[in-house]
Amino acid sequence: MRSILSICFALISAFSFAQDDLEDLLGGDEDMGKLPISATFKTTRIINAHNTQMVKAKHVDFRVGHRFGVVNNGISDLFGLDNATDTRIAFEFGITDKLGLSFARNKGNDYDFYVKYLALQQTVNDKTPVSIALLSTQLLRTGPASADEFSDRNYTQFAHRLSYTNQILISRKFSDNLSLQLMPTHIYRNLTVFNDPNSVFAIGVGGRIKLTKRFALIGDYYYVMRDEQFAGINYYNPLSLGVAIETGGHVFHLNFTNSSKMNELDYMTNTTDSWTDRAAHFGFNISRVFAL
Repeated sequence: MRSILSICFALISAFSFAQDDLEDLLGGDEDMGKLPISATFKTTRIINAHNTQMVKAKHVDFRVGHRFGVVNNGISDLFGLDNATDTRIAFEFGITDKLGLSFARNKGNDYDFYVKYLALQQTVNDKTPVSIALLSTQLLRTGPASADEFSDRNYTQFAHRLSYTNQILISRKFSDNLSLQLMPTHIYRNLTVFNDPNSVFAIGVGGRIKLTKRFALIGDYYYVMRDEQFAGINYYNPLSLGVAIETGGHVFHLNFTNSSKMNELDYMTNTTDSWTDRAAHFGFNISRVFAL
């Protein structure tokens, strides 16, 4: 399956380069119309989900994210603020305007990495109507192994600590105020809980509605194509809703989500809280871009 995805990525990349070469040969009076659409999204995430926005070449995006406990415990733990379920610190690097790399540390001794390539970019004249980015992420768990032989953390070899997520991100900026994205996804886990398949497909949707110059509504959702229960544990599809606030130097996301984690593997396949039980988590993301 991973080889099939690699072939698809290669074909899309080849199409992108061929398109660029053809446009260079044609030239003409339509150069302004060929300009790429800017600011489909303001940062490289919607909330949990990646998007087609890239970090510019020779820039680094320093990102900090937090997720807190469920809000339905009320005032006893200040609606979850006393309990941090995840903390993530990441550095995302723009190698070129179309190629990015990232390194991140998550709470629980987890590390994640990504490679992201912008294969197509929407243009002003709509000759290219969408942007397409290819994303491959890898999660490494470095915490202690569980003694439970049915656990997904019962590591008996190093490979069990690794998982992979491959995505095709397809976005369109419909207007200055509306951007939407579709996210077909494949996840492969080298170790899972009892009877849970290693290979999982998901389809995600997300978007941004800009209300003012510095304020927008944001949201993302994934439908995970697998059974809803394994080893007596109920799993739910992750839904995240929030607002984005731009301050000039920073972009803040304030959000509510039923996922307690922020890495791709955990928020897509290990979400065990439900919005219907009022088991949402408050969280925030902060993004600050620096020139290198």
